Amino acid sequence: MRPPVKPANPRRSGLIIAVSFAFAFLVLWVLVLRIIYGRVFNDLDAELGNRLKSVAATASEGIDAASITALLPGDESKPGYMELKSRLGRIARLNGLGRLSIIDAQNRNIVSTHGYTMGEKVPSAEADLNRVTEAWSGTAASSRVYEISGAWFKSAYAPIYDKSGVPSAVICADAAP
Repeated sequence: MRPPVKPANPRRSGLIIAVSFAFAFLVLWVLVLRIIYGRVFNDLDAELGNRLKSVAATASEGIDAASITALLPGDESKPGYMELKSRLGRIARLNGLGRLSIIDAQNRNIVSTHGYTMGEKVPSAEADLNRVTEAWSGTAASSRVYEISGAWFKSAYAPIYDKSGVPSAVICADAAP
């Protein structure tokens, strides 16, 4: 004959059920928050991308492509270079950007508000060749938010057209969101 089965302790059973429900609720809550965070992050990323593309495209207007492509290393102290750098600096400050740079077809800096010398490769452009290629084809484009050494950044690129309507340089707008 089997020994009689002891009845379960109702308090202990209730505690196990309560802890199980609390754990399930916590897991569900974390999943919901993760989904909300992902959607908000994507929406903010897209909004910042659109803003940066607009700033880059607006900054490219009125820039004389012929004068840019004529700039050579050593021209950094010439009035035309200084005036363009100053104009880019004002645009960057007014729009809260980290940097505005104009690059050539090899992703080398022509003019930058700060940080790059003429002829130096621009790292954000090198890292985001697909978006830079879009700009060279005539369409403003923006990167996804990316991280470098613990800091977060986002970049946008827009073409600078010559008088015949062909892109002759690309302007890069870098922001730290």
